[in-house]
Amino acid sequence: MGLQAMVEPGPGTITELWTVFNKRLSEIECLSLSETRLGICEYYPDITDESEFSYIACKEVAQSKQIPLGMISRRIPSSKYAVFSHHDSIQHLKDTYQFIYGVWLPESGYELAELDTIEYYEFKAGHSDCELGIYIPIK
Repeated sequence: MGLQAMVEPGPGTITELWTVFNKRLSEIECLSLSETRLGICEYYPDITDESEFSYIACKEVAQSKQIPLGMISRRIPSSKYAVFSHHDSIQHLKDTYQFIYGVWLPESGYELAELDTIEYYEFKAGHSDCELGIYIPIK
């Protein structure tokens, strides 16, 4: 369950969305005990490096009984994903994505599935770097 917004590529507007979401986290019932947060980049077939896209800053819930005002609930479908790790500043996340889509995917023999990309964040207080798992849907 989380907040959805149209965002620009880069950390600026996504960071702002996370700030608002983290302040509203207490409004969500049935939160999972994990500190993991999820970022969902909605699938768009014609997205470019410059395109705005829909992003959801969210957290897993045990059940979605009541959705707070302005938030949405999203179920992540079961699928095959290629999993990548990013252990660096969020400012360098674009480099990781450029490797995934510009190098790995064309050489992998896989195609991008028409599903959302999921980011699993492990936030650590006082650290500027983040641990992030990137799940790219493939077929």
